[in-house]
Amino acid sequence: MKTRIVGIGWMTALLIAGQLAYGQESQSAPRPEDPLRAIEIRHKQLDIEQRQAEMHFNNEMRKVQLEQKHMELGRDRQMQQTPDAKACPGKDYWRGHHQTMKHFCGLMLICMVVHILLTIWVYLDIRHRNAGSGLWIVITLLTGLLGALVYAVARLGDKPAQP
Repeated sequence: MKTRIVGIGWMTALLIAGQLAYGQESQSAPRPEDPLRAIEIRHKQLDIEQRQAEMHFNNEMRKVQLEQKHMELGRDRQMQQTPDAKACPGKDYWRGHHQTMKHFCGLMLICMVVHILLTIWVYLDIRHRNAGSGLWIVITLLTGLLGALVYAVARLGDKPAQP
C-alpha cells in the first residue's frame, strides 16, 4: 500500500513537472510556424525596454534638477540671512587683518613724524650755522634717518659755527 501511494506521488510530480515545462516552453518561445510574429513580438519587447530605460533616465534627471533647485534655495536663504555678503565677498578674509592694518598704519604715521622732525632739525641746524643749502632739507625729507645721518657726517667735517 505504501508503495502504491509513493508511486502515485511520483507520477503526479512528473505530470506537474511536465506541464510546467511545456507551459513555460509555449509561453517563452514563439510558434515555429510563424517567424514574422516572433520578430514582431521581439520588436515590441525591445520598444518596451527602451521606453522603460527612457523613463528611468528622465526620473534620474528630474532628481538631479530637484537637488540643484534645493541647493540654489539653500544658497538664497544663506544670502538672505547675511545680506552684506554680496556687498563685501572678501569680508571674512579681512576680518582678522584689521589689527594688522591698524599696526601698519600706526608704524607708517610714526615714520612720517620722524621724517618731518629730522627735516626740521636739519633746517634749524642749517639756519643756526649759516652754512649748507636747501638740498639737505629735501634729501632728509625723502630719505629720513639715512639723509640725516649723511648730513651729520658731512657737518662734522665742517668748521664749528662761530657765535
